[in-house]
Amino acid sequence: SDAVRRNGQLSSCEPCRKSKLRCDHGRPRCARCARRRLTEQCFYHPAPMARRRQRSDLSSSLPTSSSVTPIPAAFDLATGLVAMQTSVLSPTEADQTTSSRQYRSLTRTGVSHLQQPFHANSSLIREGEELLQLLLDRYSHPDLEELVHNWYKDLGDSPVGGPLAKAAWRAIQTNLQDLHSSRSLNRLQATSREIFDHTSRPLNMPTTAADGALEKELCAIRWETVGMYFALLGMVIASAKNLCTSFSGRQWFGDRKATSSDAFDACLRCEALCNRVGQMNDLSVWLGILATTLSTWCFGDDSCQAWRLMGNLSSAIFALNYHRGFQDDMNTPAYLVELRKRAIALSHELDKSLATFVGRPPRLNRSYCNIELPLDLSDSAIVGSGELLELQISRLDGDGWNKDMTVHPASRQRAIVWLSSIREEVLELSLGTITQDLVHKAQRILTRSSSTWETLPHFMQYEPSLWDRMAPSTILMLLSLKLEYFYSKFLLYKMLVNQSSGYRHALIQISHETLGLVLSVMKKRDIIGSHRIDLEWTIVFYAMPCASVLILELFRLASLPKPQPSVASNRSTIIQDISVLISCCDWLTESGKSNYELCKQAQLIFSKALDQILNHEMPLARLLPDS
Repeated sequence: SDAVRRNGQLSSCEPCRKSKLRCDHGRPRCARCARRRLTEQCFYHPAPMARRRQRSDLSSSLPTSSSVTPIPAAFDLATGLVAMQTSVLSPTEADQTTSSRQYRSLTRTGVSHLQQPFHANSSLIREGEELLQLLLDRYSHPDLEELVHNWYKDLGDSPVGGPLAKAAWRAIQTNLQDLHSSRSLNRLQATSREIFDHTSRPLNMPTTAADGALEKELCAIRWETVGMYFALLGMVIASAKNLCTSFSGRQWFGDRKATSSDAFDACLRCEALCNRVGQMNDLSVWLGILATTLSTWCFGDDSCQAWRLMGNLSSAIFALNYHRGFQDDMNTPAYLVELRKRAIALSHELDKSLATFVGRPPRLNRSYCNIELPLDLSDSAIVGSGELLELQISRLDGDGWNKDMTVHPASRQRAIVWLSSIREEVLELSLGTITQDLVHKAQRILTRSSSTWETLPHFMQYEPSLWDRMAPSTILMLLSLKLEYFYSKFLLYKMLVNQSSGYRHALIQISHETLGLVLSVMKKRDIIGSHRIDLEWTIVFYAMPCASVLILELFRLASLPKPQPSVASNRSTIIQDISVLISCCDWLTESGKSNYELCKQAQLIFSKALDQILNHEMPLARLLPDS
């Protein structure tokens, strides 16, 4: 018979009870669990609130043995804590275990909160005061709120500015108003101490994101949220149009490079304070994503800052066990599971992009990571009520895509997970030690890449006609997917050409297609000015490597006694496209910006190479980039 609670209501099934959702009490499986594809976990516990037997009670009933090394009492509080057996250590190491070899936060199930209560010393409090002073003096101008609002409006629902980042921004804005109203040294000192107190506590995310619950939770500000605030400001300042005229009477904002770099430095200082406290949570991951992204905007994609921060982000993901996926997580609210999936998808993309750009192995390896696809949901569904979220989930198709053919940030993240997985296979071939059967393996990846692209819904595939009916921010999201697909093919054909010249034509074709796709977007520069950084990155990451291959091919053709008709017919088009690319570098790059030096160097090389080609001169090896 159906179990009835003391209040006369029917008992909820375990998934609905733990997620705090309204259960329809269906037997043997409720309809809500059926919609959520959780029928295997759906059951009705006879006594759900009954406490489990304490570990101490269990241990007291077990037979004792003198051969078992006792574990400190504090360690019993964390399930699966990694205990080091002194029997496998040398006498010297065993004596040092209690001091230098205590890993009290390392567990098999995540990060334990067993560390002693954190008390910030006076130097840390002063560091916090300086950050708050910087926030009030330089980053609390009234025009900034409008600038951030316009940034979000121009970019649409930017993935890097998702619900958690927006909630952190609003929470800091609210606290800044209070600080401005009663600004004093004592108040700053007290606020700094209070932030350390909040940061030292475990982050308790609300069971639902509806009615501003995220913002309310984050109003108890932590150094993670302050760091996210600085990172968002740095990104806005780095990409804003007409920055020098946006702030009357604040001329120092006109120095885009210095101001965004200062925001980046402040962001890192906040992250360092979080590391001193020792907590790790969802905000730590999102702070890592924002800081890594901002570092590429400030210092370039090949900067040591970006590479180091990507390592920190990967470490946080592994420490929180997010690399294992969330399929069996029944205790976490559905909205938070989706936010975590999005964070991992963004981190996975960042990892593969940086690894490709600098030619180093990626950190988030597919052998150890279960990257789950986020559901194709809008941000409004994520921050809505549990009922709205369940309704939107029920309206998705069997593969998790929305049926309205609307492009959400999560739509792109779903697609980029697939494409980044292909890129990882490409990197294994190009950067790894595989030498046997390389041609066959590359061909198999090419086949999988094509089938993956064809599997994407039609509304996720870029077409030039989209400019007449879609917002620029949405079109650029779709364009980035096609460029990722093209560039993986480009990398594979580059490897194959080294094995056999029979792949040369395919390499030239994909290089020219990729370059042409990038240049086609540059013709729309009058309506996509807000995306200047994205376009600059597109030029550096995709167009320049392809242009290098095309220039080398032009030199090769010039050295032949009789040019090949199939390529010679495209010679003038290739030269024109490379000339356009050179002029785009002038328009896109600003002195002091992230990839400025790289763009100017490539521009010089391409210009001299074209002059030599047109004058029928043989190239100087030192002028040619590595293709």
